Amino acid sequence: MSNLREFFNTETRAPTYFIQDLLPASAVVYFSGPRKRGFKTFAQKFITLVAASGKPYVCGRQGKPEGKGSVGKETLMKGEPVTLIPTKPCRILSFQQEGTAIGNKERIGKIGLGLNEWDTSGLVYYKNSMGFDDYKITPQVASPILENFHFYHRPGIKFHNPESMKRLHQIIDLVKPDITVLDAITYMHNGKENDPENMLAMVDGLFGIRAKGGTVIAVMHTSKESQRNTEILDIDLDLRGHSSQLDAYDAHFGFRRLPVNKGKGWIDLICRYREREEQQFKVRWEIPKLGEIAPIRLHMVRCVEE
Repeated sequence: MSNLREFFNTETRAPTYFIQDLLPASAVVYFSGPRKRGFKTFAQKFITLVAASGKPYVCGRQGKPEGKGSVGKETLMKGEPVTLIPTKPCRILSFQQEGTAIGNKERIGKIGLGLNEWDTSGLVYYKNSMGFDDYKITPQVASPILENFHFYHRPGIKFHNPESMKRLHQIIDLVKPDITVLDAITYMHNGKENDPENMLAMVDGLFGIRAKGGTVIAVMHTSKESQRNTEILDIDLDLRGHSSQLDAYDAHFGFRRLPVNKGKGWIDLICRYREREEQQFKVRWEIPKLGEIAPIRLHMVRCVEE
């Protein structure tokens, strides 16, 4: 215990980041957006795969093709493209409750193409031994992502279940991740989203992961009301669940399709931090069709006041 004089005379450390000036270290970070329209899962996968690679990624700034038959003609987002700069090759522990196994393989494999971690000969789309469509990474691929990224599909995590949390912490102690991803948080509590005790159990769980020294990304959905009413623009007030969760985050990345961008393919990203100025971006994804071996790319620019 220290008195106030000792507290003030203790030097304060500067904030640290896993993605320079974007994704803070040792933090609780919310990624939120509407169901199926916010591309928040694409975002957490892309950003954490960049962090796992340890290599900078220069985002483009393409918009959506203009008009019918205007193939190859692109509008450009205003502003300079963002470069995602990892501060080191990070160890990632990703718990993915949503989607199918092949869907997750597809996204990760094609993001790896976009990051130049492997080429089209390294990612194979094929019929597996059971006759199902599948993806695999060929043995000749050597990428830090393959060692640094640890993935669990449908892990069955429940914050209110002590045995479940014990297993979670055992995995964290084994992997020792820099970043832990929980996607999506709505499947990892007991379902009573407006119950403050239930939300506090979730918050305590997030704090427990952060106490291990890393960052935890909690992927969240917006409320049903906000998805019907696109005029609700505050990224905190349209989250699903009790308001007690709003006091817990160190950063909140809100992916929203604002009315002004309807039909233009752009997603507005607001990055709100507890102890620094808010940042705003526009993002757009370049996503190939199922079965097409082509890269997923991120276009992202920083918004500035005009």
